[in-house]
Amino acid sequence: MVTEGEEVVTVLDEPTQPGNNVGLVDQELLVSTFDSEAVAGDSYSVNANLFLRAPADVAAGSYTSTLTLSLFE
Repeated sequence: MVTEGEEVVTVLDEPTQPGNNVGLVDQELLVSTFDSEAVAGDSYSVNANLFLRAPADVAAGSYTSTLTLSLFE
């Protein structure tokens, strides 16, 4: 069974659940499967929406970040 993680809302948005407007600041669970045998075939795919938001007063320029996705079995 493959299940999605809970919604993580940006710090600039109103929370949709109490305390979930923290953004991606820690080890957020985006998707999980607790039984890899349940996944049909040798692979599966997942999709996610990622919103990058900044306050209007942020200085113009180039910014970089790293998003690491890990797979554990």
